[in-house]
Amino acid sequence: MRDFSAFKHTENECRVKISPQLMLAAHRFLATEVSLFSPSQVTEKVLLRILRHPDVIQEIKFNDSDKRSALHYIYQRGKPVDFFILILQVHSTCTHVVQHVKTSTPMQYLSSSSS
Repeated sequence: MRDFSAFKHTENECRVKISPQLMLAAHRFLATEVSLFSPSQVTEKVLLRILRHPDVIQEIKFNDSDKRSALHYIYQRGKPVDFFILILQVHSTCTHVVQHVKTSTPMQYLSSSSS
């Protein structure tokens, strides 16, 4: 039997609480589906440390009183970014326009082509 206790995090590691099962699913998805996080690029332990970092997993809550708040947007058209977004859970209706969406059930990640 394999030991998955490494995916159970302590209180001070993540600001947003996610289940150990969701952490394991995110880890497996990134390691197998996203080439930049593959074992040939990043070891599994390092990837787990990245996922456990307090600033990595974020939660966005929609404010009905300020529907056009800048906090509701994860990307802005034409503005370069230095981060990666993997949507783990969605509890709302999302409206977005994206040129490139790479899908691998059940998770999706957004990327932009530099061509």
